[in-house]
Amino acid sequence: MPTIVNVCLTGPYSDGFSYQDNLLPKYQRRLGYKVVVIAPVWRWGEGGTLEKTPSGRYENEDGIEIVRIENDQKKPVTFRFKTYGTLLGLLKEYRPEIIFLHGLQIRDSATICQYVQQNPETRLFVDNHADYSNSAQNWCSKNILHRLIWRYHAKRLEPLAEKFWGVLPARVDFLIDNYGISREKCDLLVMGADDDEVARASNSLVRSSIRHDYDFSEDDFVVVTGGKIDAAKYQTLLLMEAVHLMNAQVKLLIFGPVDSKLRGEFEERLDIGKMVYVPWANVSESYAYFAAADAICFPGRHSVYWEQGVAMGKPLVVKRWAGTEHIDVCGNVIFLDSDGVGPIKNALQTLINDCKEAGSYYKAANIAANSFLYSEIAKRSIGLK
Repeated sequence: MPTIVNVCLTGPYSDGFSYQDNLLPKYQRRLGYKVVVIAPVWRWGEGGTLEKTPSGRYENEDGIEIVRIENDQKKPVTFRFKTYGTLLGLLKEYRPEIIFLHGLQIRDSATICQYVQQNPETRLFVDNHADYSNSAQNWCSKNILHRLIWRYHAKRLEPLAEKFWGVLPARVDFLIDNYGISREKCDLLVMGADDDEVARASNSLVRSSIRHDYDFSEDDFVVVTGGKIDAAKYQTLLLMEAVHLMNAQVKLLIFGPVDSKLRGEFEERLDIGKMVYVPWANVSESYAYFAAADAICFPGRHSVYWEQGVAMGKPLVVKRWAGTEHIDVCGNVIFLDSDGVGPIKNALQTLINDCKEAGSYYKAANIAANSFLYSEIAKRSIGLK
């Protein structure tokens, strides 16, 4: 059985989450490969805090071998210039046919280069999660960290890699603009949703159960939003104000931790009669909440929940970020071009009117749903599609 090694060392790796580094290996495994994930000893805990776990090896519920290793500096995973001295030995042990490097912004890109140069039959794919919404936001970051340090590593990887994937259109552009990767080697590999969870949550009983549990009637228009609410997503507070101003049948379900700096403002806006707040949701619960929605709204920075919402066949209201328009497959999205209560309220009212008529946004949402399933994304990730 051929082996794929996913190198996921740039940030925390959390078992049971629905991030790309969880779902891509899961569906690569279903393509018939032995799949190994080399991950740090850090993960996200409940409440959005970082937790350290023991180093070691184990098999997860999807039949994927997880190898957790400590960095040489014994520092938290957020330390930018960490190295992993055990990585090369692990690659030599597993002798993968394919290496998928999740994030090139790591000094051990050099280790990957060394291994592939010594084993030229190994196929290499590299992805990028950096764009101008989360990186290169000041002169030093842009010109020193990205255009000098990480560019050096990217250019070493370039002749060895079959493809550099940006997980958003903006992240494809970031590869080209900041690291000088040739456009011919760059392409889009969308993030998406877990086919299994979509199928489970699409059962009509899931929708009715959630709405019953939170006292939403079938006549209510339920808006769902989720993810960590912090300074990058403070617009959730504007969504709360918009729902508060709308008629009594417009309800809001919010899930995810609230940053301590915003908690006071959040609690002031929490309208108990119209809003439900769930501090933490596991993967299955997040899909179930989306299933209960009539519309999904993300008025702040992009997260993987955007693509999951599309995969659930729901119309979205989201903030327009350059290079994120790919989620609008066929008219299933309303983009917010400015922050404010008014634009959010108007967008939701448009969907309320459309819903009553079984209109174009809802028809488009049903068509768009199949565009973001990991069963198809996994094939593309290793050049099978």
